[in-house]
Amino acid sequence: MLFHTGKKIPKNTVSEHPTQLYIELSTFCNLACRTCVRGSVLDFQAAHLSVHLLERLLDSIAMIPTLERIVLLGYGEALCNPRILDILVRLGQTGIPLCLVTNGQLITADIADLLVNIPVQEVFLSWDDYEGSESIRIGSDTNKIRAVIEELRRRRKGRFPVIGLEIVALKSNRHVLHKIVAASAAAGGEKVIVTNVFPYGEAMRDEILFAYKKRPEFDIKKQMDGPIRSVDISVAHQVIGDARACPFMEKGTLFVTARGDIAPCLELAHAHRAWYFNSERTHFHYSIGNIARTTLLTAWQSEKFAAFREGFVYYDFPDCLQCRDSQMCLHRSNKDGDCFRNGTPCGECLWARGVIRCP
Repeated sequence: MLFHTGKKIPKNTVSEHPTQLYIELSTFCNLACRTCVRGSVLDFQAAHLSVHLLERLLDSIAMIPTLERIVLLGYGEALCNPRILDILVRLGQTGIPLCLVTNGQLITADIADLLVNIPVQEVFLSWDDYEGSESIRIGSDTNKIRAVIEELRRRRKGRFPVIGLEIVALKSNRHVLHKIVAASAAAGGEKVIVTNVFPYGEAMRDEILFAYKKRPEFDIKKQMDGPIRSVDISVAHQVIGDARACPFMEKGTLFVTARGDIAPCLELAHAHRAWYFNSERTHFHYSIGNIARTTLLTAWQSEKFAAFREGFVYYDFPDCLQCRDSQMCLHRSNKDGDCFRNGTPCGECLWARGVIRCP
């Protein structure tokens, strides 16, 4: 229930139709990143999207004429799926623009050719370390990322794929963020998303560069001003204010996990632990069906999901970040829900604050 205080509450945009689909092709990964959610997922089991689920998914996609974008992103590395070449071809045949988010380490000449020839509309590469210091993305080679950017620019025949970069900003890499962007631009990168770190692991709570309703100690945007003018740079908010709006609801998003579960967004796809400031939380997943047993359109039109989406018009969730100390709240590890009896962690969602961004 939403309690009005007399103060006018602005309405948020909530899409009437599904327009964006995230697909998790694999929860396997070739790296061991310090910032990764996989280590905090409850009852984690690695999986690849199967042939059967892909066929079901393709049938579902054909039923939704409003889809404008498919994003290959999940809790693993998409290119780890052993059938990645066939999957890219099949998804390319839908005619819906594709965006691939990858750590770039597994991009071969065959994959690069395919990304250009489909063409995939956007390729976003993850790059958080600089000049051989692989202390964040353990196992990543920054020279490989640079080479992939150069190779994609060399091979492409038109303007696609647009080559983007996603950087996770932490205290430990804050002074080299502009150097990473400059290196990407020199290799041919065109877009950059700088997001804050989501504190999935306890160690990450000491790495955050954002603050609750106060000026942060380090200004990312100020560091980005100046030398890098040729790149389209988007920087996540560093101040958590009062305004909240779900970017996934605005775009009519559906998320399909490697095991076929259908969720509203990346955050609700898997149950996991999280650390905010000095408080540990448990975020439970929210499923609206499984692609093995239903269709995307049926899940979207279900009463359960329709009622869920309505809550985002006025963002009908408590502001859980006000209660930052674990002793201030009895609900955070409770499946029964928050103070408004919502069973999801949307009351403390960092995507809704613009603090976390993804392609």
